[in-house]
Amino acid sequence: MIDVLILFVLYIGIGLPISLFLSGKRINWQKILGESFFLGIFVVIVVLNLMQLFSLSMAISILIKAFIFISALSLALIIYYKRSLFALPSFGGLKDQQNILYLMALLLVIYHVYHMIVQNNALPLIAWDSWNGWVAKAKIWYYHGFNEPLVDRLVWLKSESEFTNPIAHYPDGLSLLYLINSGIWGWSETQLNAIFPAMFIAFLLMFYGNVKLLTESKKCAWLAVILMIAIPIINIHIILAGYADIWVAAYLALSVFNTQYFLSQPSKKLFVIITIFAMAMLMFKLESWIWMAIFVSAYLLSVMSKTKRLWLSILFVSVCIIWYFNDGISISLPIGELIFKPNLIQIPALGSFSLTYLNTTDALIEALFLSNSWNILWYSLPLLLILPFKIKDKSLLLLPSVFLIFTLMFLFVLFYMTYASDFANDFTSSNRIVMHVVPVYIYLLIQVFRQFNLQKNTIA
Repeated sequence: MIDVLILFVLYIGIGLPISLFLSGKRINWQKILGESFFLGIFVVIVVLNLMQLFSLSMAISILIKAFIFISALSLALIIYYKRSLFALPSFGGLKDQQNILYLMALLLVIYHVYHMIVQNNALPLIAWDSWNGWVAKAKIWYYHGFNEPLVDRLVWLKSESEFTNPIAHYPDGLSLLYLINSGIWGWSETQLNAIFPAMFIAFLLMFYGNVKLLTESKKCAWLAVILMIAIPIINIHIILAGYADIWVAAYLALSVFNTQYFLSQPSKKLFVIITIFAMAMLMFKLESWIWMAIFVSAYLLSVMSKTKRLWLSILFVSVCIIWYFNDGISISLPIGELIFKPNLIQIPALGSFSLTYLNTTDALIEALFLSNSWNILWYSLPLLLILPFKIKDKSLLLLPSVFLIFTLMFLFVLFYMTYASDFANDFTSSNRIVMHVVPVYIYLLIQVFRQFNLQKNTIA
């Protein structure tokens, strides 16, 4: 338990000054604290990436002590000079039935997270991608220095002394977190896994704070948090630890939430926050580049007028028809060849994907609706497809809706048209990729119900 608290406070201390400066006026303390943690993570990874880039060498124990000092100093100064900044949770009078429900929700969340921490601390590193990939990277760097180059297996077979790793070509964000935290406990994987519950606590704080801000409802914020902790596959990713997908989901949600707020309250500082969170997402998985493209596209469409969106849609359909009958396009880039053809997609660094239709509907239905991974989350889809059409003011629904529509298009191509259909049919990665967008989905679900009820009450 203490391991989780140490990491939670450490990264909040590093990111809090940045969060307070960029947030400008006070929003709510849950949002500020939760986002501070993720800003702190970003700062640490950037520092380590720069040290790797310039081949700078320093003992991990010294580095982590420097970060602990910076965190402690910033927290001490903020507590001294801004002691009234963070108000303690207030439930008003406990005679109020609604406040009693909020208190019960808080106790439920604390109880649930406590048991997640207990399980996390009791388990060794058993997740396949963890000990085979992400954490294996960190372990090599722990014993041989974090400037030790890692190569793909084919290169390794021809080399005499280099180390290999199955995800050597992937971003190093998660591996660097395990590495830097080893400066506190040494190489103790059970203790190093504590970064995941620490992240989840920060995630719930920022999720509550952002939903509360965007819906202007404490009730909606609590409902969103309860829905989030009730999803088994998310709990498993925190308990077992070592996968990068949950980090992608968190930073993607942070990007979308802050962009949603930016659309109504634009500012340069908020734009910087969005940029930081979007860049941080890229530090964990290559797939984040796809989410970045979808996210940027959704934002651009959200700021357009209805007329421009209509003309853009017509242009897009026309280009697709021309592209198809012209057998696609091929562009030579310095980093490789970019190919988009009806039967092949090739993206430098991401790989080549042959396009052939394969029906994976049965597997996806079983994974999303019949398995225990999601409880009843996806049974809410019909409501999300019907209710928005009954809402007149869709300004708060446009960004997440467009984002999820593009997401569906991407998932269709991925799981129906490429070799990734094998991953859907054998249940190895379809749920993990879907999990990336679940926080945004839950927010949209809550926002739809919120706007529908507001409109209904106004008419009444």
